Amino acid sequence: MDDAAQICSECSHPLHPEDKFCAECGHPAPERIANQDVEIDVEAPPPKAVVATARRKPRFWVILGGVAAIGIILIGAAWWGLSQNSAAKDEYEASTPVLMGTLDDMSAAQSTTMVRDVAEQAATQVTSIDAVLDSDPAAKGADRLTTLRDALGALAALTEYTQDNTVVWTDNREVLVSNLDTLSSYGDPTLEASAQGDDAVRTLDDLTDRVDKEMARYKRQVKKARLAAQAQRADVRSYHAQMEPLIDRYTALRNDTGTFVGRMDSEQMYMFEVTEYFSQAAEDRREIANSMAALRPPTDLRGVHGRIVTVLGDGADAIDAAVGALDNAECFYGECYFEFNSQWQQFQDESDRITLRYGQAYDAWQAAIRVAQRQAKGAELPPEPQL
Repeated sequence: MDDAAQICSECSHPLHPEDKFCAECGHPAPERIANQDVEIDVEAPPPKAVVATARRKPRFWVILGGVAAIGIILIGAAWWGLSQNSAAKDEYEASTPVLMGTLDDMSAAQSTTMVRDVAEQAATQVTSIDAVLDSDPAAKGADRLTTLRDALGALAALTEYTQDNTVVWTDNREVLVSNLDTLSSYGDPTLEASAQGDDAVRTLDDLTDRVDKEMARYKRQVKKARLAAQAQRADVRSYHAQMEPLIDRYTALRNDTGTFVGRMDSEQMYMFEVTEYFSQAAEDRREIANSMAALRPPTDLRGVHGRIVTVLGDGADAIDAAVGALDNAECFYGECYFEFNSQWQQFQDESDRITLRYGQAYDAWQAAIRVAQRQAKGAELPPEPQL
């Protein structure tokens, strides 16, 4: 078929080889006209509008398919956006009652322990909110959820609230009040935040003031106790330092007396030598006893101190009594043995009793000194208040 046969003779519209009618005007194609018998009624061409519609059908479905695809994309985007917004919204709605409950519980708190327990509830909810905000910080409603989180965060900080740390409330007070004001402006359930927040703030203010006053008083008591312990340590050290050389002197005197008694048994002595020695021994003991009595022992040591002083005084009196009985004896110790023996035995018996008493008193004194030194090292502090 030549080129002319490919053009509609009526409107010059290009034709395809298989076309029977012109898609533009509906005129029969040239081949169809040539093959028809003029006497036979030719097939009526389809109306122009019908032909045009038929030719445009593929173009319509393409457009419709494109529109559908765009719609699916938009619906998907909308669903994704709504799902994100819904997570923030759901968390906001779930966390709001927790805030209300936490504020209500804080309004009833009467101790630092109760404050910390309630703060734990807020801390748990903060963790849940943070997880939602971290997934999409720019989601719709994230600003409101952030404000709610900050209010709960100020309460959660009170997990550090203790008798020695009430400043954590002072540091977070304004944060809580500011965020509660913002939340109440959003309406909905958070309208209750302002009233409940006022009660909680007032309770925490009162509790903090009471705790601070009590702890200030307790710290003054501790300081006083430590100063008293320090003074006690100084008293014990000073007393021990003064008492120890006197005890050493008495120990040395007792040893010297023992040596002299040994000489009495092995040497001949005039009786006046014996009486002079023991007269001086009695005087030395009484001097030591008087020096001890002049000391001011700590209160806990006064009893054992007095026992030692008494024993030394009794020893001096016993020696004086024995010396008085022998004062006029003008003979050798050996020559006066029978006259001296009865007095000496009494003195020996009394000396043994005094030695025993002194040993007991000294042991008690040593034990009391150790206790006093140990107590003075660790101050007995007043019990910490439970607030």
